[in-house]
Amino acid sequence: MLKAFLAAAVMTTTVLLAGTASAAGDQFTGEWTATDPFDGSALRLQIGAPSPSGVRQVTLTDNFASACGAPATAIGTGTVSGSTLTTIVDIRCGGELRAKDVTITYTLVGSTLTDGFSTFARAADAFTGTWSATDPFDGSSLRLRIGNPSADGTRHVTLTDNFASACGAPATAIGTGTVSGSTLTAVLDVRCGGVPRGTGTFTYTLVGDTLFDGFSTFTR
Repeated sequence: MLKAFLAAAVMTTTVLLAGTASAAGDQFTGEWTATDPFDGSALRLQIGAPSPSGVRQVTLTDNFASACGAPATAIGTGTVSGSTLTTIVDIRCGGELRAKDVTITYTLVGSTLTDGFSTFARAADAFTGTWSATDPFDGSSLRLRIGNPSADGTRHVTLTDNFASACGAPATAIGTGTVSGSTLTAVLDVRCGGVPRGTGTFTYTLVGDTLFDGFSTFTR
């Protein structure tokens, strides 16, 4: 991806790749985990990014709900008002529908969410850390560093190429990004040999335990 950007930049004085970063993340979007205080089962809450109308997809899973003796799910939609996410979900246990249009609320308390019974913390992050890849075009070494999300979901992102053949020097792309679902979208300032080459939008998609930018496959 960095090579492709630089190749385009060589042909123009100033380059701005099409597209912009996705809206800054919020305090609810993402995956949360908790332990059921009644039976010790594992809970996972997935909250999607808001649509233009503010509606989010919400999925709660319980690996073993003692109330019905099987894994359970609560799937539906929700909206945020202030520090509270209100969801309306259909509950299934062992695949069997048990209740429709059930209202469950989650309140943000510091960096946690509570539903009145369980306290959810953010799940271990799949993007944060250092990733490496080999440029498929020239064999150079790529290193991608993705920081932890801030309170608003923004992350620091740094991509380095030890020798970008498109400009004949080491290159960097530094900026910030946000995650939506399985995709990290970053807006980065690109330099080659220390010379500014433009600002571009880079996307990285999580595929299993790798990240893919459309050209290179990054591993931890």
